[in-house]
Amino acid sequence: MRVLSVIVAALVWTGIAAAHSPRVIGIGQKENKDSVTVNVGDTLVVALPGNPSTGYSWRVVLLNRRQLRAAGAGYVRASLRPLAQGATGVDIHIFKVVATGTSNLKLSYVSRTRGNPVERLFVVRVTVDPPDR
Repeated sequence: MRVLSVIVAALVWTGIAAAHSPRVIGIGQKENKDSVTVNVGDTLVVALPGNPSTGYSWRVVLLNRRQLRAAGAGYVRASLRPLAQGATGVDIHIFKVVATGTSNLKLSYVSRTRGNPVERLFVVRVTVDPPDR
């Protein structure tokens, strides 16, 4: 329930942020192996398909903590047909953008029970510009 509250707050904030900085920038699977440009003060939200009932979850494996600070993570399960009953939900990772520069952000979809084999990778090149004024 806490994750859902964070997502709702982020979406509401997006509407407010459209006229002002900072912004909430959402990325997902289609940005894999691509790049994104954000500003200092923005919030970066990564949403990836997942299903923890399989024993797998998304873990941050590469993060430049000078640029991005982890601000929260969670899972929203599928609740509508045909997404119900074992179908994929969404893993959410939220990062606060704190400093300029360019680096990679990498997440891996790993098993908690099978010696952590990597099932999938998500990598995005993050370029952080100074804050909008």
